[in-house]
Order: sequence, then structure tokens, then C-alpha cells
Amino acid sequence: MGNINVFGKMTAREIVKNLLQYLSMIIITMLAVTLFCGFISNAKTLDKTIENYKKTSNLADLCVQTSGDIISGSITTEDQNFFAGLEGVEYEYRFYAEGKVENQSAKLYSSVGNITSPLIDSGERGVLIDKKVAERNNIKIGDTIELSAMGYDFSLEITGTMNFIEVANTYSVCPIFVDEDILTDLILEKLSLPDMFKDFVMPRLYNQILVKCESKKDIESVKNSISEYFSSKQDSNLLYIFTEDNFEAIVSLKGEADQSLKMIYVFPVIFLLVSVLVILTTISQLILRERTNIGTLKAIGIPNKRILVHYASFGMVLCLIGGLVGVIIGPQIVTNVMQIKYNLVYSFPKMSAVVYSPIWSIVALLAITALAGVIGFAVAYSVVNDRPAECMRPLPPRSNALINKIVEKPKKGDKRESPSRLSFKMALRNILIKPSRAIMTIIGIAGCVALL
Repeated sequence: MGNINVFGKMTAREIVKNLLQYLSMIIITMLAVTLFCGFISNAKTLDKTIENYKKTSNLADLCVQTSGDIISGSITTEDQNFFAGLEGVEYEYRFYAEGKVENQSAKLYSSVGNITSPLIDSGERGVLIDKKVAERNNIKIGDTIELSAMGYDFSLEITGTMNFIEVANTYSVCPIFVDEDILTDLILEKLSLPDMFKDFVMPRLYNQILVKCESKKDIESVKNSISEYFSSKQDSNLLYIFTEDNFEAIVSLKGEADQSLKMIYVFPVIFLLVSVLVILTTISQLILRERTNIGTLKAIGIPNKRILVHYASFGMVLCLIGGLVGVIIGPQIVTNVMQIKYNLVYSFPKMSAVVYSPIWSIVALLAITALAGVIGFAVAYSVVNDRPAECMRPLPPRSNALINKIVEKPKKGDKRESPSRLSFKMALRNILIKPSRAIMTIIGIAGCVALL
């Protein structure tokens, strides 16, 4: 109990005396852990956002694109019979065309919209435009836009804004989703056909089949069956078959998640190198200041092991505090900051709630605490193993032939050394006295420069 009281008083005194220095250890450790846990959490949050986006949009497992036009049609009766005969799948026909709107590339979609449906942000179904495009071009519900597609120019009255999962970067392409009835009426008007041809026009507009499988395990087999069917046709009009991983939004967001994971090898590692310098400097200064106290503790019979554990654990406790703060605030800070970037570049619904990673949080805490413990142990070991009398005396300068040669006094009659040369020799001497400390300093400075 007496030993505990002694170490407790010493610790309290040191904390009060060097509060700012110990706060620097806590802060730099917090930054390293904040970035590490934050980037991992950001990746997990993005993954969850993708899954929620796919679920709420009822994203198709397969998208079959065929060629054709209004006159010849794209999907034949034979094609319809084939898809109707597939077991364990739900399918839906859709029209897709590329064009231009407001001098920007556009993608026009039209279907019932149960599979890969647009997520309405405001307004209602009818003519939906991406919400980011609407915001940038100051397009409001009720405004009319001019769309060029299929060789025709259409005037469309906007009924609502949306997020559409197949298009992520709306700076390059603007998605527009039009209900079947509205598009059919527009085509009839352009072709100067009466309403009696309404049931004729829309089926011939279809050029995509969206397929939803009951089981994820069946996707590849269904894709192979579709490929084999179109390959067996004499005049196959199959262009491509997309899986959900080919859709632009999924690819883009998954790429961001992968990039976030790769970032843990950059900023957190750099801050970790800087933290090594801070920990080393702080613990070294503590040990040097405490040499006399260490000698006194040894003289009164306190075991070396107990003294060593105290000084080695000093840095561990400070780093553990900084690490805990980083684990808590890191995911919130990094994820919310990165969300600002994603909202500027991509068009998708609000991200899911921040996802924490308990396993990686524990790993980060253990790693940073163990690092502080190893550094503290290495610094304290040589001092604690000295005899009490040696600890109580000032630390003698280290001496060897090379150091003695460097600091050798000028002989009588030699010219007096310049102050700059003498300073250089003293600096070189200090490096040689403690090369391990010099190496750790270089590592820390390398981290600071790398960060800049």
C-alpha cells in the first residue's frame, strides 16, 4: 500500500508539473486513432448505405439490354415467352435511351418502376429529374425542360425530383424517369398517330429486361441461361447483360469505400510516426528528470520490476486515454467530413447512420498502447537497472574513441575552432551518444514532413 501511495503522489506531481506535455501525447495519439477508426467506419458506413440504397430501390440483379427501334421492336414474342418460362425470377420491361437535356447528356428511363425504381425526393411520379441537376440548374416542380432523344425533341413538365441508383455522378449525365403513359402519349404525338395505337407503341419501345432473382445464388445461372438463349437465336439482338455490380452508382460508391480503407495506410500511419516521436521525447525527458527519484526508490527497497512497470505504463495510460477519445469521436468526425465530399460529387440519398467497428477499435487501442509501453520500457530499462548510487548521480557522458575524436580539444598553437564548427561537432556527438533516440527523432520528423 505504501508503494502505491508513493507512486500515486509521484504520478500526480508529474501530471500537474508537465500537463501540457502530457496533453500533447494524448492529442497526437487521439489524432492517429481518430483517422484510423474514422476511415474504417466511413467504409463500413458507405457499405451499409449501398445496401440500403439497393434495397429501397429494389435494384435488379440483371439488366438485359437489346437493340431495335419503334418500328421493328426490340423484344419479340419469343423473348417474352423465354423470360416468362424462367423459374424463380421476377422480371420487368423498361425503355432506355440516351439524349440531351439543357445542353447536358441525359439518360431517359421509362417503366412501371417496381424493379430499380427511382427514389422520389420531392413531388410525385410522372416526369422525375435528378435532384442535384434540379438544384444546380434551378429547376423547380412545374418547370418545363427540353429533352432530345430518339431523334425527337420533347417538352417535359417536371413533376418531381429523385435519386436514381443507376447514375451517381450527375455532373456528367442527367437521369430522367418518365412514366410509361406520359412517354407513350409523347411518342404518339410525334408520330402523329391516334390514341388507338397506344397499346402498340409502348411494347415496341421496350429494349431492356430487368431481372430480379429469388436467391442470390441463382444470379449467375440465370445470367448464363439468358446468354445461351440469345446466342442460340439466328439474329441475336443482345447488346449486354449488366449485373448489379456494373451499375455506375454501385461501382462509384464501392470505389469510395475501398479508397477509404486504403487511406488507413496514409494519414493514420503518418500520425503514428509523429506520435512515436512525441512519446519517445516525453518519456525520455521524464526518465532523465526522475533519475534521482528512481535511485531513491531503489535505495528504499522497491523492486526494479515495480519501478519499471510504473514508468513504462505512464505513457501507456496517456495513450490509452487519447486512443479512447479517438475511437469515440473518429467515426463521427471522419464520416461526416467525407459525406460533404460525397454530396458534392455524387447524387444519392442521405448516408446511413455511422457504423462503428468494435474489432478494429480494440486493435487500434491495443496497438497504440503497446507501442507506448514498448517505448517506455526501452527508455526506462537502462536507468532502472543501474545501481541506486549511479542513479542519484548526474548521467555521465557516454565515451568512445569516435566521440572522443570528435570533441578532442585543439592542441596548443592550433587555430581556435569557429562556433559553427564547434556546434556541428557537439550535435554529432549527441547523436552518437544516443543513436536510437536520433533514429526515432528522424522517424517522427519524417512523419511530420510526409503529412505536409
